[in-house]
Amino acid sequence: MGERKQNILFISHDSGLYGAQRSLLDLLRTMNRDQCAVRVVLPCDGALAGELKGIGVPVDFRPVVHWVPSRMMFGRGYRRRFVCGLKDRVWGICGLIERYGIDVVYTNTVTVIEGALAARTARKAHIWHLREHVEHNEELKPLLPPWLCYKAVDRLSRAVVVNSESLRCAVNRYIGMARAVKVYNGVDCRGSDFGLDPSTRLKSQLGLGVGDSAVIFIGAIHPRKGLGFLVSVAGLVKTMGLRVRFLIVGDGDEPYVNALKKRICEQGLDNVFCFLGQRNKIGRYLAVSDVLVLTSNQEPFGRVLIEAMAAGKPVVATRSGGPEEIVIDGETGYLRKFGDVEGFASALSILLSDKEKAAQFGEAGRRRVMKHFDLVAQTERIQSLVQQVAASEHERSLW
Repeated sequence: MGERKQNILFISHDSGLYGAQRSLLDLLRTMNRDQCAVRVVLPCDGALAGELKGIGVPVDFRPVVHWVPSRMMFGRGYRRRFVCGLKDRVWGICGLIERYGIDVVYTNTVTVIEGALAARTARKAHIWHLREHVEHNEELKPLLPPWLCYKAVDRLSRAVVVNSESLRCAVNRYIGMARAVKVYNGVDCRGSDFGLDPSTRLKSQLGLGVGDSAVIFIGAIHPRKGLGFLVSVAGLVKTMGLRVRFLIVGDGDEPYVNALKKRICEQGLDNVFCFLGQRNKIGRYLAVSDVLVLTSNQEPFGRVLIEAMAAGKPVVATRSGGPEEIVIDGETGYLRKFGDVEGFASALSILLSDKEKAAQFGEAGRRRVMKHFDLVAQTERIQSLVQQVAASEHERSLW
C-alpha cells in the first residue's frame, strides 16, 4: 500500500499575476501531484484564480489583511482593521486545515501572516517563502519593526525559503542560515511563452516600424521599480539618435502612474513610451523586444530577468541585489549602478546598435537560465523540502 499523499495548503497574498504569484503558479504547475495534493487560499477572485483552476488546483477564498502592507495600501485606521478581524481570518484558514486534512501550510510571501498563525493554532507545520526585503524597502510599511517581523517568521515556521543569496544575507541576523533555504525562482525554457517568433502585427500595433528597436520593462509600476530613473535613461538614449520605443508592461497605483506619464510628456518623450498595462502572457511582447531592462533600486531576485534570458534576450539591470546573482556583466547583459543614467544608457546603446553582440548575450543568457534557473530543478528542491517538513512533523506527532 502506497504512502498517503501530503496535503499542502498554499497561501497567496494577492490574486493578481505579478512575480510572486507567477512563481507560485509555475511551482504548482510543475509539482508532482502523485506525491501531494495542493490547494490555494486567495483573498478574492482574479487572474491567478483562473490560471489555478485551469491547471486543476482547487481554490478557496478567505480574507487576508497584510501585516506588511505597501505604503500605498497603508492609511488611517489600517492597524485597527488588521487587528480587529485577525482572529476571524485565522479561524477561517483553520477551518480549511481541518476540513481538508492539511499537513503543511505554505505562505508564498512575507506580506501576510494569517496562514502562519493558522498553522500554529492547528498545530501544523508551516513553511514561509520570502520573496522581498522588509528592511530598507521604501515600497513596504510593516506594522512591526522589520527585525520583529523576521523574528516572527522564524518562530512561526519549520523552514524558511528565500529566493536569492542577497535576501538570505539580509535576513541572516534574524533567521539562521541553516534554516533559510535558498531556492531560486525558475522558468521553463521549453515553455510556450519563450522562443516565440516576433509578430509583425503586434509590432505594428505597438508603433514599431522597420528599423525601430524596442526596450521592454515588465513589472509593477511602483517607486521601488525605478521607472523615474528609466525616464531619465530614455531621454538620454533619444539624444543618441536611436529609433527606440520603451514598452511598459504592468500597472500600479493610478496617481503614481499618472505622475509618471506627466513627467514623460513634460520631457517630450510621450512618443517614446508605450504603456500596455498588465499582460498575463508576456512571451509575445518579449519576442518583439530587443532588450529587457530592470531599473529597481532594490530587487530581491528579478524574475523578469530569467524570463527574458529564457527567451534569448539580452538584459540591462541595476546592481540592486538579486540581479547580480542572475546577470553576468558583459556576457549575458550589463549591470549598472542605480542612478547611473549615462552608464545605463550607454549599455542600452551598445546592445541596440550591435545586433551580433545582443544575439551572443541572448544565447549566453538562455544557456545560463537552463543551467541555474531551471523550473523543474527548483520545484524538486521545494517539493523535497515540503516532504522533509511533513515527515518531521509526523515524527513529532508520534511523541
